[in-house]
Formats: sequence, C-alpha cells, structure tokens
Amino acid sequence: MVTCRWFPKKGKKTILHFWTTWCPSCKMELPEFEQIVKENQSDVDILTVNLLGAEQSKHAVAQFVKTEGLHSRSY
Repeated sequence: MVTCRWFPKKGKKTILHFWTTWCPSCKMELPEFEQIVKENQSDVDILTVNLLGAEQSKHAVAQFVKTEGLHSRSY
C-alpha cells in the first residue's frame, strides 16, 4: 500500500491515470496526458499511478519515467 498526500488546487480539474510499464496503450497515453496538462496548465493537473506488478520494481518505473521524460507526479 502506498500513501500519498495530494492537495488538489481549487478550480482545477484533475486527471487520475493508472498505468503499468508493460501496457502498450497505457504508455502511449502518458505523453498525451502530459500534453493536455501543458496546454491547459491553469485548468488541469494530472496524477499518474503505476500499478507495480511482480515483475516490476520501483527502480524500473523510475527509470521508465526518466527515459520517457515524463514530468507529471507519479505514484
């Protein structure tokens, strides 16, 4: 179980996206969500949640986020 503290900003819409590194469509969506947020910074925020499987490690997920150049908060 992961506990995170997140305080949404009043008046801002939030996209909550669940993903894994082994899901092709999940990975394709991540840059699209980041682009939406970039184009609508004052109205939209994104929070991504990686669903770690038995074959994944936190290091592998962190490396994927870094390699892909993702900037959204990921838990």
